[in-house]
Amino acid sequence: MNLPQITAENKPPLLRFTRLAVEDRIASDQTGMVEYKDVIKVYVRAAGDTKCEVPFLAKDVHYYPTKIVRDVKSEVMRSVRDPKTGQTIQMPEEVVERREEDVFDRKEVYPWLEQLAEKRKNGFITPEYYDYCKAAFERYMKNEEDPIDGVPLKEWRGATESIKKRAIDIGVNTVQKAADMTEEAMQAIGIGARELKRKAQAWLEADNSPTRMAHQMVALQEENRGLLERLAALETAMKSPQPVVTDDIEIDMSDLDEPAPQRRGRPPKAA
Repeated sequence: MNLPQITAENKPPLLRFTRLAVEDRIASDQTGMVEYKDVIKVYVRAAGDTKCEVPFLAKDVHYYPTKIVRDVKSEVMRSVRDPKTGQTIQMPEEVVERREEDVFDRKEVYPWLEQLAEKRKNGFITPEYYDYCKAAFERYMKNEEDPIDGVPLKEWRGATESIKKRAIDIGVNTVQKAADMTEEAMQAIGIGARELKRKAQAWLEADNSPTRMAHQMVALQEENRGLLERLAALETAMKSPQPVVTDDIEIDMSDLDEPAPQRRGRPPKAA
């Protein structure tokens, strides 16, 4: 019997994540109050599809019950006869009852990734498809924002805000996706979609062109050369001795009055 050949899905899908608060019924039963838990849903749209968006549960909380046995003490009233009066009286008595109870272990689960892992194992999706989805989910968990793989379309200045909004609404959220739009996607966006695709392709080609890269390389080389020249000048200045400036005072010794030499012997007689 010839089985049909399965072609593994390879092209990354468009993903949209959202966080919801839903009632946690097990926790509510335990506390007697309405408790909530955080869940994350992912809406998956196949590449090129502008209409169908399939929801999956990406993160949830499951409880796994475990049976435990414990002793529960309680107090009951027993009817006993008073030995002094012979009358029947009620006396409290402590009893121990052994009960079985369910204790729930709380654990976070990721059903969507588990389904993708099973599809990868059976050859329905490629490892690249799985890695893309897993990386996108991990980025969302860190930032709690929809992951964007590429140049964000909303920050790109090559198109009007109105055309960008219509494109983002159908999942075209990067310039790369705008350049790779299908005919169906352009029809869903409407007027201006073909111009958006043409501009996105031209922008990406110019951004990756050899001429642009050569100009960037020359600019970096000129910047590095200037830094090296300034560094060499600084090193030279640090190595050369610097003159020390002092206030020199020149003294003319001839201007000083020298004391007369003393004569030896008796002083002369007064006249």
